[in-house]
Amino acid sequence: MAKKETPDQSWYNFDATVKKSGGKITGIDSTVKQDKGLMTAIWQHNKDQDLAGYANLTYTPHLFGQDVEFETGGLYRYKTRDNYYNKYDPQSDTTGAFHTIGATPRYFTPADYATGNITAVNANSYTAHEKIAAGYIQAKFMLAGALQVLGGVRVENTQQDYTTVMPETFTGAFGSIHYTDVLPSVHLKYLIRHNQNLRLSYFKSVSRPGFGEVVPFSLSTGEQFTELGNPYLKHVRADNIDLRYELFPHIADQILIGAFYKQLQNPIEYFVVRDASPSALYVKPQNANKATNFGAEAVITKYFGKFGFSANYTYTHSRITTPKLVYEYTAGTGNQTVSTSQSRPLQGQADHIGNLSLLYKDPVFGLDVQLALSYIGNRVVQVSQYYNLDIWQKPIQQLDLSLEKRIVRRLAFYAKINNLTNSKPKQYIKIPYSVVNGNFNGYSIPFQDAGSNYTVVQRDTYQLNFLAGFRYKF
Repeated sequence: MAKKETPDQSWYNFDATVKKSGGKITGIDSTVKQDKGLMTAIWQHNKDQDLAGYANLTYTPHLFGQDVEFETGGLYRYKTRDNYYNKYDPQSDTTGAFHTIGATPRYFTPADYATGNITAVNANSYTAHEKIAAGYIQAKFMLAGALQVLGGVRVENTQQDYTTVMPETFTGAFGSIHYTDVLPSVHLKYLIRHNQNLRLSYFKSVSRPGFGEVVPFSLSTGEQFTELGNPYLKHVRADNIDLRYELFPHIADQILIGAFYKQLQNPIEYFVVRDASPSALYVKPQNANKATNFGAEAVITKYFGKFGFSANYTYTHSRITTPKLVYEYTAGTGNQTVSTSQSRPLQGQADHIGNLSLLYKDPVFGLDVQLALSYIGNRVVQVSQYYNLDIWQKPIQQLDLSLEKRIVRRLAFYAKINNLTNSKPKQYIKIPYSVVNGNFNGYSIPFQDAGSNYTVVQRDTYQLNFLAGFRYKF
């Protein structure tokens, strides 16, 4: 069981006046404008419960001069969530500049909102359930001496339902979805030597949308777009092929080199969608038709006594094609919207991902230390409805340090320091900012990278993050 409570989360959005001198930004006027000082406050708590039961049976007869392992079993899993959400938009004081939320007076307008003459009922207060019943059968045996074969099939039945606090007249006030998947798999393992293997596998898999994706809520988060749920969302099915070479020179050392191919049906992405007008934009999970990922990966881990290093690299070629809208001007007819299509990587899928870690392990003293550098390449973070307006994130590197020290047999102290180099994510669209500036009647978009062929839309600063505590293993 997991619980979360947000007693009062507040945020304030305002249009700031940027002050310039000599072509440089010198300050920002954050004075709260009259009737523009809405300050959103939410109260939310939820409880998730996840219960599961397993049963497995193994039978190993001697057939055709060898042992053949047959295995069958099943799973029943029951997940439930109770979510409560309450949101108000009180007016903030407009007598001066905004400094902090806590120091800004707030009041309801009209005043009778404060006495209960307001409804905060919304679809984000709901109860949801997920029931999964699955069974499988598989067999494992040796073929031609050094070739191990593991094959079988799994059948999964999924039932999801939700009920919001909204009246029945509300579209999607409640709903349910049921589906059954047949998921075959076969894994081949060729034993080259006692410490070398070659693996080839095919398997079909599924990925289910979460409760927070299928409930038709409307959620303001203080970010760029309001989030919407989608009760018509389908689950994702995937065909996967993996090839991997394995070498284990010593107990803790390994070298893995592989290639993979994945085809997804109904992949889920978060699209920026319109409601009624071009400026009424929301983020909503939707299914695309299909997507393809393929690539190669390598992993190496090597120890020199108590010291070691681990490195991995993955290259992924990802492709998905979705419809886009284009505004264009035609002589005689004026502005009109036409539909086209555009190919790009799957949302969130970077072309290059790499990690390098320096390790220290002392089992006798009970000390583990890791200094890890991670790299994530270009990727789409937000899918737009409009042609060539997807939001991308620039490549980013992050350096983290973690350690764990055993105090007694089951008690340990751990600490993590993340983002040692203060890496700053940067999001952009692939249009030169000079072109974008040309549409604003002389206004220049601030905080751009001089001479770049893109437009920065968001910069984030997280600085250092510290985490420490004690861990007790039962």
